[in-house]
Amino acid sequence: MSSLKSVSSNVTWLSADRVVRLGLNASSWIIVMRVVGPEAFGRFSYVYAAYLMFVPVVAFGLDNVVVRWLIRAPDAAPSILGSGLALRLISAAGSWLALTVWVQSTQVAADGLSIAAVLGLGLIGPAFDVIDLEFQSRLASRWTVMAKALPFLLSVVLRILAVSAQAGFVALAAAVAIEPLLGALGLWVLAHRNGLPPQRYRVTRSMFGQLARESLPFLMGALAVVVYMRIDQLMLLPLCGPVELGLYAAAARLSELLYFAPMVLVTSLAPVLHRV
Repeated sequence: MSSLKSVSSNVTWLSADRVVRLGLNASSWIIVMRVVGPEAFGRFSYVYAAYLMFVPVVAFGLDNVVVRWLIRAPDAAPSILGSGLALRLISAAGSWLALTVWVQSTQVAADGLSIAAVLGLGLIGPAFDVIDLEFQSRLASRWTVMAKALPFLLSVVLRILAVSAQAGFVALAAAVAIEPLLGALGLWVLAHRNGLPPQRYRVTRSMFGQLARESLPFLMGALAVVVYMRIDQLMLLPLCGPVELGLYAAAARLSELLYFAPMVLVTSLAPVLHRV
């Protein structure tokens, strides 16, 4: 019964978080498109779609693997989390470099390289979601939801302010990148306040290799999903032009409102199933 109550609470918090995030996210991007126009938004959307392609690369498919290890070997948490963090940071550095090279080679916009370089800094933030995984393993996602809420709301406001002030797309990219970076800081503070300081993390060669091997199939699956979801936007620019891409990208935000349910259920049920 206690497990059922914990799962129910977790699902409630995560569902509310996903619904609010997706709703505000879609609304903010539609406002951005209306302010800057579909052509300029289309060019930015191409770089943003390329950036989103690398987010699962940074995650490296570690979520379920790390949660399973934390449940089955809680005493090894420092090496599990430290090795997972190291794996993700290495992946983030490689992803940032690949993103900038990709965007520079396409020459999609005059300031495309600067936009990609600033957006790419946001790839550092997801690396620190290993802190969130420790809370997920304890079915305590409500704390991480609250820790990430303020950075998200700040990012939404900054996006609208950036385009309203005609600050340029580099400023818009900074408004996007600030969310995962401040979210990582919020998780770091949260971990300290709950007696789970990240300073205890350590990297071990054996755990690093074990996590890399076990997460590889999940990484391949995540890449397949993100390519399926984003390749249309990457193809639309050379096929139809930036105006059509801008209109399509704004409309696509609305369809993303339906994506939250499977993610919430998997995140909440996985820790319970790993204990069976």
